[in-house]
Amino acid sequence: MRERLELTVHNIMSKEKPSEFRLKGFLSAQSEDNAKAFREEHTDWVGCYFAVSELAQRAFFGIEISERDHRKILAYSILYRLLTAYQAVFLLTERGIDIETKILLRTMTEALLILKATVRVSDFAERYIKADEDIRRKLLQKTMGVTEESLARCEKLFVSADSLEAMQQEL
Repeated sequence: MRERLELTVHNIMSKEKPSEFRLKGFLSAQSEDNAKAFREEHTDWVGCYFAVSELAQRAFFGIEISERDHRKILAYSILYRLLTAYQAVFLLTERGIDIETKILLRTMTEALLILKATVRVSDFAERYIKADEDIRRKLLQKTMGVTEESLARCEKLFVSADSLEAMQQEL
């Protein structure tokens, strides 16, 4: 993998015909080849990763929650966020997309903090959900304000008058 990276750096620095990876990035066939090579080179690690993922998938789909239990609903949604991020970390790692992988790992850490607070503090879920609703409401109000101003000036926007009415009803 390191040799491929050095070759890519060499191609960038030279005046030679650019590689497929340089032209298409992580959407190239070379990226797919790198992912396959990663899985072959790290079979034990990959097997462990997949086993943990399968265990988490079974646990996630085996959980039953009540619509009235805010703590369980929040914990369930955080678990889903963790599960999908865990799987995405693998997909990005096998292709060498490290910066986005680190972002996802940070997101997972934040989600774990929310999950821990949900479990330890009895009213945390209700406060968290209420705060999230307040943030969404304020964002919607700002979007509506900008949209109304733009429509008044007859500017073309991504939001139609019908969409604006739907936002008002949602508020």
